[in-house]
Amino acid sequence: MAPLPVYRRKDGSLRVNHRRIAKPEAHGGCKWLSDCPIFGGPRLSITSNTKSGPVIRVYHVDAWPYGWNLWYVTRGRFVSYFVRRQSGFPCDCPDSRSRAGRCKHSRALRAALATLPH
Repeated sequence: MAPLPVYRRKDGSLRVNHRRIAKPEAHGGCKWLSDCPIFGGPRLSITSNTKSGPVIRVYHVDAWPYGWNLWYVTRGRFVSYFVRRQSGFPCDCPDSRSRAGRCKHSRALRAALATLPH
């Protein structure tokens, strides 16, 4: 990770800027899968291109009037992210804050919804 930027104040003392620079946008692919035989409802496969290779995660998608809940269960733990139905499709995941709202969940959901018939 790059060192944090250091600035000199007017009085000559140094100040470290602890705000991180935004990460680059997420890249990868997505596709709809058939309904889940156990839980029912649609599933969305999101492929993330990482430094160590592609990572595929399958999310269950629950549609609500005010957004979509993307969730999965891993190692007995329930993980859920909510993507709101607003401009930019804001998500509540930690990556969304560091990427200025352009996380893989919001980008993949927007692309996947565009493939559905109107």
